[in-house]
Amino acid sequence: MRMAHKEHVLDLANPRWGAAIERHPDLAPAVELQRQVVARQLELGELLGADVPVRLELGPQGAAEKLSSDIPVLVGEPVVIELDLTRFVMGFCQDLARGEAGGAANRLSLLFQGSINVNSLVSASISRQQEAIRTKANHVGVSADLLWLVAELAAGSLAHRLQRDLFSSPRNAQVNRALSTWRFGYCPACGSWPAFAERSIRGNESSLRCSFCGYAWRPLRSGCIYCDDSPDELMTAILDDTQPDRRLELCRHCAGYLKELGLDGPTPFELIGVEDLCSSDLDVAAAEKGYRRPVMRNFPPPSRDL
Repeated sequence: MRMAHKEHVLDLANPRWGAAIERHPDLAPAVELQRQVVARQLELGELLGADVPVRLELGPQGAAEKLSSDIPVLVGEPVVIELDLTRFVMGFCQDLARGEAGGAANRLSLLFQGSINVNSLVSASISRQQEAIRTKANHVGVSADLLWLVAELAAGSLAHRLQRDLFSSPRNAQVNRALSTWRFGYCPACGSWPAFAERSIRGNESSLRCSFCGYAWRPLRSGCIYCDDSPDELMTAILDDTQPDRRLELCRHCAGYLKELGLDGPTPFELIGVEDLCSSDLDVAAAEKGYRRPVMRNFPPPSRDL
């Protein structure tokens, strides 16, 4: 069953990658790197069967209380991982070493053989402990951004399963009630910003899709997802009249932007990064207009050492 899923995902990804390179040949190196990364993430996903080797110590009541306090569920929470992720993290380092990360990724892979505990790193990523990962990177002398990226590549699939198990269970009524009143533009599961908003081309419903754990939600707000300013400060830009389903939402107040993509249906978790990359012309256009994606928010829970 998992193999069929892997083939299905790649069957969906390949034409998207091909079309992106045809429109923008300069994307070819990034697409090739993403092919390798997605294949490795799908391999990791195959190991996450019905009995997921990762668990959150926080229960449904605690999760509902955090949501009611405007704090995402995974932020700052202990995560237990019962699967050795070393070969996957090392593999992601090898993938990045073939690209622009080069020698830095090679050096990082050596540190995973002794100086950095892989599962502790991935757990810190799932619980969004930015400062702990930055501190560790400074301690071992590597780029904090690179260490964060490698951790995220391994952690995303596990975070996806955690939020799906917690948010999709009909038994967690109190969690679902808290989710129904979530009004923010950051993800209620992990606190990350969305990669894009996906709007069904068969209707007008639009959902935000988390760039990390893949959760889909509709915030109870009409203003900017970043600063919650008045809807009057928002502008919609269509770059190509022949593709009206690909848009930018621009905020004049905070200079943030959000991509909105008209799609046939919900994007499979493994393809969120693919859709993000294949719509990177929208990111370029937003940057040229002076707009940006904000950095991830910091939340109250203290960081823990790795």
